Amino acid sequence: MLDPRSTRGRRQDDGAAAVEFALVALILFALVFGIIAFGIALFNQQGAVQAAREAARKASVGIANAADCQAALTQGRDAVGSAKSSFTSMDIEIDNNKYQEQLRVHVNYTLDLSLIGWIPGIPNAPKTLTQTAHAAIEVGHTGVNGTICTWNQP
Repeated sequence: MLDPRSTRGRRQDDGAAAVEFALVALILFALVFGIIAFGIALFNQQGAVQAAREAARKASVGIANAADCQAALTQGRDAVGSAKSSFTSMDIEIDNNKYQEQLRVHVNYTLDLSLIGWIPGIPNAPKTLTQTAHAAIEVGHTGVNGTICTWNQP
């Protein structure tokens, strides 16, 4: 039997560590999952930037027909590896197909933050974002203007 004098003045703190861990764990898990979700989002965004740049670079040397346009979009997608799985569509737009005029490549991709959607203020539904790259045309072709070609995710 315990001597009452030995436990006098001491608090009973059985289970206090479990309660403290429960309070800290919520913040810890939110931080860890937030870092993971941010890394995935940054990976997809950088992939979209690289795909748009590569497609614009390829298209700037001349688009004479739809096959050249599709080749430029394919090169853009192939340059990014697994990040292309988040792409929903890509297109090349040329206002005036002449030397030193601008062309634009638009890459639409999805951003999914459902991993941390349980945190208040974070959207749970995927968002569609667009990345655009501009390039100067080096070889112009007459009769090729507007949105030349589009790729949509199958």
